[in-house]
This record gives sequence, C-alpha cells and structure tokens, in this order.
Amino acid sequence: MIKIKTNIDFGKLAKDMPEILDDIVDKGKHVYAEMSVKNITDGVKPPLAKASIEARKRGIYWGGKKVAPTSKTKPLDYTGSLIRSIKIHKQGIMMNEYGLHHHRGFNIPMRKGGATFNQPVPPRPFLALKEDAKTFSGKYRDAYGKFIDQMIKRMRKALRKAWH
Repeated sequence: MIKIKTNIDFGKLAKDMPEILDDIVDKGKHVYAEMSVKNITDGVKPPLAKASIEARKRGIYWGGKKVAPTSKTKPLDYTGSLIRSIKIHKQGIMMNEYGLHHHRGFNIPMRKGGATFNQPVPPRPFLALKEDAKTFSGKYRDAYGKFIDQMIKRMRKALRKAWH
C-alpha cells in the first residue's frame, strides 16, 4: 500500500473552485465582447462597396428603408445597433442575429430581368475568436495574456488558502 501525504486541503480548494471558475468565465466573456466591439470600431474587411457608401449618404437602409443619412464608411457600423447589441449574458455573449450573418457572410435574394439570383455579401469577421480557434493571437494576445495572468493569480491565492 502506498500512502501519499500532502500539505493541501483539497476540500478547501474544491470549495473555492466554482467561484474562481465563474469569475474566469465572466472575465473571458468581457474580453471577448470588448475585442469584438473593437474590431467593428476599428473597421473590418472587406470595405463597403461604393454603392453601399452612396446609399448611406442618401439615408437608404436595408430594403429601401429610410434612415438618417451618414458619412460613416466602416462596415457593420451604420446605425450603431450591432455594437450596442453586443452584451454579456449568463450563457455567453448576445447580439443582434444579423451580426452572425455578417460575420459568416450571406446571400441576398435579388430579382433582375425576371430572374432570381443570390447577391453574395462577403463575410466580415469581427468576432474576437474564430469559431474553431484554440488560442488568441495577434492583437488579442495582450488582452488574453492579462486574462490568463488574472486566472493564475486567483488559482495561486486559492492554493495558498488550501495549504496547511
């Protein structure tokens, strides 16, 4: 029989873990939402087509709906609705549904000369992480690094409390 002695009270550690994990997940959601909004305000690719810029100047929105004219030329930032809709939710991040369509790209059914066809709208990825990404990189590395540092500090503090 092998006996292992430890100086850590795993019961105390286990009691602290749910709060630590909830805090880590909550902070992660905030980082994700902030970086996604920043991507929109920085301007995503591809840029707007000339026809879209002209429509904005004339105050013409989706489906010919009239809105206030604007000189804004950044994609995904016409009325500010998408940016304002990005919110933290218990289960993750919420936003207007059309945001995901723009992130992935979509088709607009069009009719011309009696024929119906799809006008493709290119993807404009603005969400902070690719859906299949495993790590942050590039401009997210600093925010992610701070997030990881905070997580490690919380874990160390919990371990110190559990040490006897």
